[in-house]
Amino acid sequence: MKSWTFTKTQTRGLVHTPVLHIRGVQKMRKTREEREELLNYWLPQTVTTSISNAPHMLQITNTKEVVQLIALFFQRVNTF
Repeated sequence: MKSWTFTKTQTRGLVHTPVLHIRGVQKMRKTREEREELLNYWLPQTVTTSISNAPHMLQITNTKEVVQLIALFFQRVNTF
């Protein structure tokens, strides 16, 4: 993996399908903003949503909310 490198601009525009980004907001970290900025640069079609009081492993600790957000995302995507 160390020999595999790419630049920020090389990946832009490779994926055109809608992307769901679910984040937990139990702890706010400085790097979160930078990661989200990069994610939105690479995948501008990203829909970001949050779950309050959810930790890093939100798919395990907040399963119901994650499933609901995924279902809502697919409903919206299928109406376009």
